Parts: sequence; C-alpha cells; structure tokens
Amino acid sequence: MDVQGNLADSITKTTFGDNWSAPAEYEYCFAHFDSSSPAYVAALSRFHYYVTGKDLAAGYYWRDRVLRQGLERQWTDAVEIERQL
Repeated sequence: MDVQGNLADSITKTTFGDNWSAPAEYEYCFAHFDSSSPAYVAALSRFHYYVTGKDLAAGYYWRDRVLRQGLERQWTDAVEIERQL
C-alpha cells in the first residue's frame, strides 16, 4: 500500500523508525474501511504484529468476527444443504 498525503504528516519515519508503514497502513484503513473489510483486518494484523510480535492474534481476531456475525453457522448450513443435493 502506498501511504502518502495526510498520513505523512501524522505518521513519520521519525516517530516509528523503519517500521512506519505498519502504523500508517492501519491508520489509513481505520479511516477509510469498515472493520470487517479484508484490508482493515490485514492492516490490523500487521499493526498488531508490529506492536506485540505475536503472529496468531490476527487469526483469532478474524475468527471472533466470523462467530459474532453468525457466518460460520450460515456456512455450515450451506454445506449441509449442498451435501443433501
């Protein structure tokens, strides 16, 4: 993702060093995308890794979103219907 313009003012290499792109991408996605969008989740994952160094947190976050939205149940129902056909 190419991050320029307004983000260059608020997130700079001076503040975050060589890893400035992870916070910049997250800030951009936070401002422009819904929290359920894949771009937002990817940016959140990168930012979380930047802060904590833990790889698996993004997967747990996505799983929680899926469960809260009831999507897993819908997928299970769709698979069952397809098996019956």
